[in-house]
Amino acid sequence: MTMKKKLILKVVSNLPNDKTQGAGLTCLRPSYGSPFEVHFCSPNSREIPSRYVDNNIKFFDFISVNNILLQNFWVTKRLAQIIDNLFFLLLLLRIYRKDTPEVIICYGMVNFIGCYIFSRLKKIPLIVSFHNITEIKIYKKIKFIKKLLSRCLEIWVCSVELLREIEKDLKIPIFYRPTGYDPEDFYNLKAVDRFEKHNLISVGSF
Repeated sequence: MTMKKKLILKVVSNLPNDKTQGAGLTCLRPSYGSPFEVHFCSPNSREIPSRYVDNNIKFFDFISVNNILLQNFWVTKRLAQIIDNLFFLLLLLRIYRKDTPEVIICYGMVNFIGCYIFSRLKKIPLIVSFHNITEIKIYKKIKFIKKLLSRCLEIWVCSVELLREIEKDLKIPIFYRPTGYDPEDFYNLKAVDRFEKHNLISVGSF
């Protein structure tokens, strides 16, 4: 009898494509060759380069109205987020009627509400991964979001700055997970000819 693979659900708002090769790479790349079955749920996974796709990875797209509603106004922006989370939640309920993931990892706050409701309905542990200080400002501003976060299994952060900020507010386990780079996509800084074909770049926000 073959043992069934453990199933992990990762929820992301962006995934890499030919134009933005670094988008969502920190959550996609570690899943390549994983012993677990990993499902990615995002608004668009059709343009992912083939080098990031493996037999253990599956993609599920949900409808997003972010490109339809105007993002210039606070009201339409919030309305788009609510509708996207609703479409996202309905998709999860349809896909996982029988087999459910053992854990959900939500990258960022864009789809957090949908993830939280689904995790409570299915009684699945939820992990939230923060990537920038803007996401911390969201739960500091909206108190009920902070309350929901406190009920999650743990928070992942990619910088010491985020770690220190969250430690002040949330009394749940925090995992410091610094980001790295893929040598297949980024040139070696020790190479003598590194400037002959590449320009100097900065990764991160100023």
